[in-house]
Amino acid sequence: MGLHISVLYSPDVSLSEIAAQFLLSVDDPEKLKQFRNEWLAEPRREIIKTSSTDQGHLATLGFDGYQQPAPDWWRGDETPQAPEFVRAITWGFDVQGSEVWGLCRGWGDHGENIVLWCGKFAGATDLDDAAVAFRREWIIQGGELARPRRGLMDSGYRTHEVYRVCARTPGLLPSKGRQDGTLPMSMSQVDRQDQNRRTVGHVELAIVWTTYWQDQVEASLGAGPGRGRGVCHLPQNPPSFLYRHLLAERKTAVRSRNGTIAYVWKAHSHENHLRDCIVYSTAAAGHANLLDMRPRKAVPVEVASTPQALAVPATTKNPPKRAETALSRLIKARSAGAIKLN
Repeated sequence: MGLHISVLYSPDVSLSEIAAQFLLSVDDPEKLKQFRNEWLAEPRREIIKTSSTDQGHLATLGFDGYQQPAPDWWRGDETPQAPEFVRAITWGFDVQGSEVWGLCRGWGDHGENIVLWCGKFAGATDLDDAAVAFRREWIIQGGELARPRRGLMDSGYRTHEVYRVCARTPGLLPSKGRQDGTLPMSMSQVDRQDQNRRTVGHVELAIVWTTYWQDQVEASLGAGPGRGRGVCHLPQNPPSFLYRHLLAERKTAVRSRNGTIAYVWKAHSHENHLRDCIVYSTAAAGHANLLDMRPRKAVPVEVASTPQALAVPATTKNPPKRAETALSRLIKARSAGAIKLN
């Protein structure tokens, strides 16, 4: 009968050796499992990475003083106002069979961002309503009126309807997600069909590496609370379903047929539409180069101290004479004979 105990109890192995072995194994899931089993005498099990955020953490991300607009704000005439730090806006849309979910995001310096609005569009005109909301202006930094810079709309459902809406909405791109990839995003040209399935043109399709952008979202949600680089803020009046949607996916270890392990994001709840939307809004910001904006440089303004300094000088035919230099006076005196050189 044998007994397998942790190497931590061994008098022949130092703690520094154990730490070194752990560091050699930590980046490889298979080696890490072997370390846990053979060195620490723990049972073998799949290592699953899950989200570090939870509902309690999300509740701390509310941005002081910001309330998201009403669910149907885009139907009215009032222009919504974003927090002062927001310099640009993106959207993400998740299209379902009978509804469209949308999330609007504001972006500031160094990737700081905020969820400005989230909700769904329902009914026979849901896609058109989503496009109307996307085209609406917001009041951003300095009181400037700005339309969204970019938006991504998932085209997995009602593909050609999405293509038609995006073709007539500047800045809004159809998108398709994939779990594996080498580039965060790539573009492909696809055919656009009318209601009779006749090809009537082409549209640019964004192929989004969702694992990459999911990691970006998770890092942003985990960076708060507080102001800072890459921090994601939420409105102080989030809808009741927002937290559930944002927490509906986890990063999980998946073993392929050849035995290798990859970590992919998987939904553990069907209420994950806004999670997809925030991923697409992040990818849209990356496409528009908004993820690391530098602060704007202040333009120096000279302030006149007297009314005379503000006056525009009148043009004259005889401009003022230049001040004489010592050399010019010497040359003039030499020409007049006042100075004789030996």
